[in-house]
Amino acid sequence: MNFILVLFFVIVISYGQILGMHVWQDDNGLFFKLAHINEPAGYFGIGPFGTGTYKYTIAPYIPIYKIFGYATFPYFFLNLILYSLSVICVYKVFSRILGEKGGKIAGFLYAAGYIASDGIIRLFSSPLFSLSIILISLFLLSYWNYYRWKKIGWYFFAVLFFFLAIEFIRARTHYLIGVAILFELIFFSFRQPLKSTLQSLLRLIPFAAIFYQYYVLGADHRTGQIKIYVLSILNGDFQKLYGLVSSWSNLVFPDWLTNKLFLVGTRPLWFIAISVLVFILALLLLRKNLKSRILFLFFVLALGIWTIASKTIFTTTLLNLGAREIFIAFLGGALIIIFFAVYFVLKRFKNLYLLLFAWAVLNILAYSAYNPTASYESINRYLTHSFFPLVGMFSIFSVNVGGKNLKIIIMGLIIAWGLGNVINSAIYQNRILTVRSNPVRNFYQQLKKYVPSVKKGDVFYFDVAPSDRSYYNDAFSVASMPETTALAWRYGVDRYDIKLFTSFDELNSQVKEGKVDPKHIYSFWYSGKNLSDTSVGVRKYFLTGLPDKKMIFDEQLSFKARLTKGKEGTYWENGEVVIDLGEGVESLVPTEVVFEAKSLYPNLDTADFPLVAASSSPKSVPNPSFVKTALSYGQEKNILMRANYESSSFWQERKIGNLNDSNTSTVWQPDRIKWKDRREWFQINLNGVRKVSKLVWINGFGNNTPTKYKVEVSIDGKIWTEVVKVEETLRIDDKTPRIIFFKPIEARNVRMTFLESLNGDSPGIAEAWVVSSDFENLDIMAAENFLLSPFSRVSDMDIFTLLASFLRSFGRVKVYWMEGDTNIWQTTEVSSINLIYDGNFHRYSITIPPKGLVIKKLKLADFTAPSEIIIKGLEVLWPRP
Repeated sequence: MNFILVLFFVIVISYGQILGMHVWQDDNGLFFKLAHINEPAGYFGIGPFGTGTYKYTIAPYIPIYKIFGYATFPYFFLNLILYSLSVICVYKVFSRILGEKGGKIAGFLYAAGYIASDGIIRLFSSPLFSLSIILISLFLLSYWNYYRWKKIGWYFFAVLFFFLAIEFIRARTHYLIGVAILFELIFFSFRQPLKSTLQSLLRLIPFAAIFYQYYVLGADHRTGQIKIYVLSILNGDFQKLYGLVSSWSNLVFPDWLTNKLFLVGTRPLWFIAISVLVFILALLLLRKNLKSRILFLFFVLALGIWTIASKTIFTTTLLNLGAREIFIAFLGGALIIIFFAVYFVLKRFKNLYLLLFAWAVLNILAYSAYNPTASYESINRYLTHSFFPLVGMFSIFSVNVGGKNLKIIIMGLIIAWGLGNVINSAIYQNRILTVRSNPVRNFYQQLKKYVPSVKKGDVFYFDVAPSDRSYYNDAFSVASMPETTALAWRYGVDRYDIKLFTSFDELNSQVKEGKVDPKHIYSFWYSGKNLSDTSVGVRKYFLTGLPDKKMIFDEQLSFKARLTKGKEGTYWENGEVVIDLGEGVESLVPTEVVFEAKSLYPNLDTADFPLVAASSSPKSVPNPSFVKTALSYGQEKNILMRANYESSSFWQERKIGNLNDSNTSTVWQPDRIKWKDRREWFQINLNGVRKVSKLVWINGFGNNTPTKYKVEVSIDGKIWTEVVKVEETLRIDDKTPRIIFFKPIEARNVRMTFLESLNGDSPGIAEAWVVSSDFENLDIMAAENFLLSPFSRVSDMDIFTLLASFLRSFGRVKVYWMEGDTNIWQTTEVSSINLIYDGNFHRYSITIPPKGLVIKKLKLADFTAPSEIIIKGLEVLWPRP
């Protein structure tokens, strides 16, 4: 009883702060479901118990909701109690198996938390995660007792707890059939090979039947993924090991520890890590007898091979990993080697250790199989069912340690690992409270003051500062339901009774179509964790309009590029043009800035070529042939991107028009529900038949990177010819164009069909265009980079004249604006102006999207050409909605 009090004390430190938490992210869906028990609500399903993979998620909370309503404390208190029960269960189960000392170690380490803590602090996952640990603990104990005592009753208990674990937590126990198989193989099958194997097969029938019923007949797509994953590894696709080994590293070596290790630098860290790992192997294995020496050399050799292999495997461009990620992957593989080496030095519970080791790996493997490049951080809830066997492994090690000095070292390390997790669990809880839970609570407290109640037809529009986007997402993000769900349960309405917008363009479109009554709009600016009510201004804009225009100044501003001669040639630099808007311009709605400007190229008569942009990085001057070809490519690209684009489907605002809007921050994404058939596509319909040889695309979402796709062409849009099929496991996080090559072929229609993606969700594509075979030998990446800043390195005056001629005397300049007194310049990917360098005044305009309350300053910067500019007069307009 005294030790249970110790465990409660540890739990209060590691998880006690959840009692002060508020509802955020997916928990919004849970509260909505509690108020609408019989309605289908996302993955919760219908009725009090729900249906499908996430069945029973809300069931534990129904009595609390009936008694306490939406008061959050009782919900989190229930979770703390259930977690405490799971800790006690872990302690008692390992005490029965390993003895009191082993049980205490296991109980303490599990109570310490941090590992997989994200699954405990969230309302939608916490009860069932704790229940799952209780059930798999009892499953292990029952199977173990059957092995020890050969009493059939214990076997039936093992089957019962296996069934209950899968029935109640099927989303997280799809791997558990593997544990049952491993138990039979390790403890029974090799005593009398033929007889034992037949008996094991008979005992496995109930487990297999349960698995078949829930996962095979239930059409769980994860069922066959492990086989496919293992076969791909055996076929040499070793980079797919990344998710497995890096997640293992994060499980055993929590990120709070690796973060500190990286303070010493990457290169020294490799040397220190390898030295320490070899020392551990020596400590474990090196004895005076020949067998121990052979084992030591074998594992040192394995460690050496892995060190070399991991640097080769994980430095591939397919994964695009940084130095930290590569080291974490190496460390994970090395730790697997160390843990396997431990097996050979154990004298007691060797087979149980082997089972728990395989159990911990198998759970991670089950997730890596369908998302092999995902590295699960230490707090990730997916590691819960690996954390349980891991504490058992540490406990076995603790009861096997011999020798006073070695025992002190090992026990000290294990306890330090646990204490570190306790401390960092408390720190993590506090960080969640400070940066996620409390901001959400404050957000809704402010909102309730402005809008005490809502009725059907009301509309919310939130303009969110970039710095506060994460707080807003925490307040509204609901995985499988509309974001109005977060408002619906708080105001006691249905999620479809109200509308929610964060895009002014979408709100404007709905008003124009008569789907939104401007009188029912509640508008807010969210910045610095504070809401500002902008409803009056936004309603006025839609109902009566704002003043037509406002003159800011009517005098002239002038500036010209600075030319400086240097060793390499002449450097040019435009600097920045900052325009003070005085008291500022209201920015609740789209604001059009209009000015007149005269632009000229500077006089280069005395310039020494090459002409080099001061901001450009050192590189060679492009040759005239490349310049001409790249300019021709740019002209044709602009024409081809005006072709007709169409798609099989789209998801919400991620429409096909985003593919050719020259804006990589907008994305086309096929319907995420239709995606289950894996045949979604987009196609480019050219204005006529052209000979094409490349399709270029830019990825939208790293997690959803397409991994299997094909390109087809057609002359008539009916008969299609496949020209290339691509299959590569690669996560693409940047906006670098990806080029698909194929043999030149005549086509009017070019289609890209998606078959698989990295995380199983529908892929997102930011931009796509076709390249004609006229540019068969052109380096497209080099051409794209050149066109971004064509004047960055100009070899001579002839090339300068050529550039001016091809670009029709146009040069791009970026427009920035400053909201209020933030001192933060904002812009968008499309906020630029093409200046005409002909020495005449031209009228220019740019629309600044709604952002904040008042715009105080404008800035012109990032000129693509050396410039002399005179700006004459500036006014702002508020276009009629």
